[in-house]
Amino acid sequence: MDYQLARPDPAPETSAHLENDSGVARILALLGKFDQEILQADLDHVLARALDFVANLVRSPRVSVTLIDETRGGVTVLAHSGDPAGLSAGQHVPIDASALSIAIKDGVSLYRPDLANAAQQFLLDRTLLAEGIQSTMIVPLRAEDRIFGTLNVGATAVDGIDPDQRQLIELIAPRLAAAVRNAQLFEAVRHSEERIQALLEHSDDIIVVAGAMGVPKWVSPNLERVRGIKPDDYVGRSGFDIVHPDDASELQEAFQWVNQHPGEVKSATYRIADGAGDWRVYEAKACNWLHDPHVRGIVINTRDITERRRLEEHNQQREKLESLGLLAGGLAHDFNNLLTAIHGGIELADRALPDGHEATRWLDHAGRALRNAQHVTGQLLAFARGGAPIKRALVLEELVREAVHLTTRGTKIACVIDAGPGLWPVEVDEAQISQVFHNLMLNAVQAMPSGGEVHIRMENVGTAAGVDRRAAVRVTVLDQGPGMSSDVLEHIFDPYYTTKPNGTGLGLSTAYAVLSRHDGTIRAFSTPGEGARFEVELPARPGARIQTEANRPTEHRGQGKALVMDDEEGVREVLTEMLAELGYMPTSVNDGGAAVHAYEAALQTSEPYELVILDLTVAGGMGGQEAIARIRELGGTCKAVVSSGYSSDAVMSRHDEHGFDGVLRKPYTFAELAELLERI
Repeated sequence: MDYQLARPDPAPETSAHLENDSGVARILALLGKFDQEILQADLDHVLARALDFVANLVRSPRVSVTLIDETRGGVTVLAHSGDPAGLSAGQHVPIDASALSIAIKDGVSLYRPDLANAAQQFLLDRTLLAEGIQSTMIVPLRAEDRIFGTLNVGATAVDGIDPDQRQLIELIAPRLAAAVRNAQLFEAVRHSEERIQALLEHSDDIIVVAGAMGVPKWVSPNLERVRGIKPDDYVGRSGFDIVHPDDASELQEAFQWVNQHPGEVKSATYRIADGAGDWRVYEAKACNWLHDPHVRGIVINTRDITERRRLEEHNQQREKLESLGLLAGGLAHDFNNLLTAIHGGIELADRALPDGHEATRWLDHAGRALRNAQHVTGQLLAFARGGAPIKRALVLEELVREAVHLTTRGTKIACVIDAGPGLWPVEVDEAQISQVFHNLMLNAVQAMPSGGEVHIRMENVGTAAGVDRRAAVRVTVLDQGPGMSSDVLEHIFDPYYTTKPNGTGLGLSTAYAVLSRHDGTIRAFSTPGEGARFEVELPARPGARIQTEANRPTEHRGQGKALVMDDEEGVREVLTEMLAELGYMPTSVNDGGAAVHAYEAALQTSEPYELVILDLTVAGGMGGQEAIARIRELGGTCKAVVSSGYSSDAVMSRHDEHGFDGVLRKPYTFAELAELLERI
């Protein structure tokens, strides 16, 4: 591997690094602490504190800042923390001698996880490797849309900077860039009015000196750059006339308070329209210096905090959604337990009836309704962040048709499905991929509230031998909605981004995240007025054996003792009856501790358990993961199956790493149980 371009993570599940309450709080706290550390006018102090902070944060032996040297065509090491010998502060490095050239040229962050085996080698790599640096991250420092340097972090291990640390470095870099530029500007303006003017020009803060009535007498010259208003057009006008009507009275009250309290600072927030007519949020700090003969005015420092407010609102929304996600996951788990008991009861009743019995028709009807209910739990689990996929080989056509049926039922939408011949199998988590197409169809339905047609095309792409490109199955979804602008397309898969008044912005971002977990892709194409087209591709498995109800070994016959552990009585009853029909002698317990005790007791007899099926999550008791660890310690040769209504736990997707031979995801059918037992 040579290098990786660092990009924002789009999928809430793959942006998992920050997507939890404690993680967000920690990140915000760290960024706030960093801002305080670098709040210095002296450049040396800014750099020293920043580098120490980053080095401690990511436990890096090497952190440095370099500046582009335009006169000599390279970079100069401005400051360092733990630099190796031969690379010290003030040293000039030719641009082609370092990977810095890639980050500076492309304007993107660069992560090189393995310097020793990188496809592209640089002269500076030898120095780094000689000092034990195995991986590096380079982040451009940008100000005024121009890259002026880089922040560089090294680690002593291959792939030694984890995703959380890389994301923190990405967040810190723009703050460091602003602090460096501000410190440089402070140095430049320290002894002259001309340099003070330059500071005001380059700052994003607007300084206003107003009279007692709030009419500006002087405004910093950066007003035109920041807000698009010429200072001469602003001076002499009442500042309250351009404020949002809902904010004007509160702002006037704050200004009156400032008039009555000389020398004290008052803060206020308000909205002002930008050139496009959108309301921007500003924060102002005002101090009454009317009594000072050198000022004779009220000095107001204003800053645009619109993006900060949006981030705060985004975090609040995410925290609410995280709480709802936990609730949704819990509901899905409980619902899947109920569905397991109901579905099992229906199947057992159907098997007990003679062929042709009238009740069979109604049991089949109830079974179909239950399969629809399974899609509800699938949506709940997708909202609760899904989890690692539990894959099996299948053909997409039936799955897509079912998602279309569920989504368009009762709407004015007609759907035309064109499935190409001989579609290759794909290996996917059926519930998660169903949710992808459900979300895509829901997006199309919402785009056409008055009705219309959706065209779906499924086809094989690439070659089965993988000569031209990887074999894949492509599904194209084309709607007749109003289409999307390029600005909307740019953010269409961003978490929480939505153009719908009551939307959450989770549908397409969830689809993106699920497909990423399956090594698949999704792309969007649209032109305003011409509808939207989504293309989904999933890696194909040409020749893979498809597991269907028709070829599942439903008549598997087992023998020996079986132990069932589940905290739901209905599940225990149904599962033990199923196992009895399959030829086993089942017993059941309600938690892991009882399962371990029963297993140990059976080992001391001549009839140990041949099979154990353990529920993963037990309310208030020992769950399946701890129970199987203890059972394996006791010995014996039993086959072990883990079962759960959650799909997000790593034990379900990597059961073999935790002592299990198979996995049974609730709700399951008699055929699925028989197939699993036959296989293990």
